[in-house]
Amino acid sequence: EAAPQATPTTPAPNTSTTSTTASTPSTPASTPSSSTVDAPTTTNAPATTPPPAATTSANVYWRSTVPHPHGSPDRITAGTRNVNTSTPIRSSLEALFAGTDNAEQVTGMATSIPVGTEVLGISRNATTATIDLTAEFASPASPLDETTRLAQVVFTVTQFDGIDQVQFHIDGTPVDPIFSLAVDQGLTRNSFNDDVRAYIMVEQPAPEAQTTNPLVISGEANTFEATVRYAVTNDNGDLLIEGFTTAAIYNFGTWGAFEVTIDAADFPAGYQHGPGKITLWEDNSGDEGPDRINVVEVPVILPER
Repeated sequence: EAAPQATPTTPAPNTSTTSTTASTPSTPASTPSSSTVDAPTTTNAPATTPPPAATTSANVYWRSTVPHPHGSPDRITAGTRNVNTSTPIRSSLEALFAGTDNAEQVTGMATSIPVGTEVLGISRNATTATIDLTAEFASPASPLDETTRLAQVVFTVTQFDGIDQVQFHIDGTPVDPIFSLAVDQGLTRNSFNDDVRAYIMVEQPAPEAQTTNPLVISGEANTFEATVRYAVTNDNGDLLIEGFTTAAIYNFGTWGAFEVTIDAADFPAGYQHGPGKITLWEDNSGDEGPDRINVVEVPVILPER
């Protein structure tokens, strides 16, 4: 991901005006008179300010408290950053290593990546990205924390088209296994199971995001019959719309992507844009427990019609 080199700006030619002023010094008549030449008056072209780098929206992945029937409630979840379009992988990883923002912290998001972790290099071979990180990344922690740390990087990198797997270097040296996971050809999203993956994860919109119309909700799910229920409510809890979508799950027990598009014109009469909430869940197909399971809530700013 080498950024293109900036092209130096060639200054405009100088325009000089020279004026001559006669002076008569108080010297003896035998001393010849002299002329004084003023310093040239130069008009320079204004300094050129490079245009800001083009950016695009990308996800960064955190751990968050997600209700889960098994094990720790901490699961992978997503935030959003604007990243440099010329170096999107590096820019996304640097944003990830910088940590959560205030809105993400309020919703319970955190990171398992050690402070001080930096990107040393990125290379790509076909569908595999190799990420070289500083030694801080390999600091020992609990097995769950180490696995979450790896998932945060793998999910962040594999969101980009054409990249399916990630290999790791630490301070320039290949590592395999890394922590408790064998890298082999590379870690993929499917290298991680429900120890760190939520059964429903929302990737768009991010918490507290200003949404636009149509409202797009997307993510991944591993649910019964691949069904994901959703509801959108306003700040008073009034229901604006509800429905369901289906994740693209091809094998039982695996995760697949889902996306639903909602037109604000379908909200009730009198709707006003402003703070609201998106809720996603799976219907409980069992005889016990709550009707809704694997519930995920995302506070957002709802769009104008």
